[in-house]
Amino acid sequence: MRAKYLQNRGSVLFWTTVVVGILDAVAAMTVYYVFFNLKPMQVYQYVASGIMGKTAYDGGAASAWVGVGLHIIIAFAATYIFFILSPRLKWIRENVIVAGMLYGLLIWVVMNLIIVPLSLIEPAEFNPVDLVVVIWHMTVVGLPISLLINKYYENT
Repeated sequence: MRAKYLQNRGSVLFWTTVVVGILDAVAAMTVYYVFFNLKPMQVYQYVASGIMGKTAYDGGAASAWVGVGLHIIIAFAATYIFFILSPRLKWIRENVIVAGMLYGLLIWVVMNLIIVPLSLIEPAEFNPVDLVVVIWHMTVVGLPISLLINKYYENT
């Protein structure tokens, strides 16, 4: 019985990370193309610049792949944190949609007010497009994490 639990636990973490990673990637590539005419490689070079600095923009596809890797790590971390919190906080299980939306907002806040300032990414001024980014994090990152993780806990 224990092995099945671990397998299912691993599956929910893997598939939630995949779903959220893809949804977030599509949102990022779409929004940054529509508003700033950035190509997907440029979006992920920006992500890579968090650890590579400005050299990420000269690194071609290799630095973009570093950005993709970082993106997946961040998606997994967000998924795992919610996975750990969900069974401990009854409010999350009773308010799955609101919890997911708030978690997406929290992810955006942590990334933009803590992680990005501590990284090598060049500081940027607030832009009205950031509101679109907040909404996408609430709806295509936080909400799916909450729905999928809570579905897992309903079945265990």
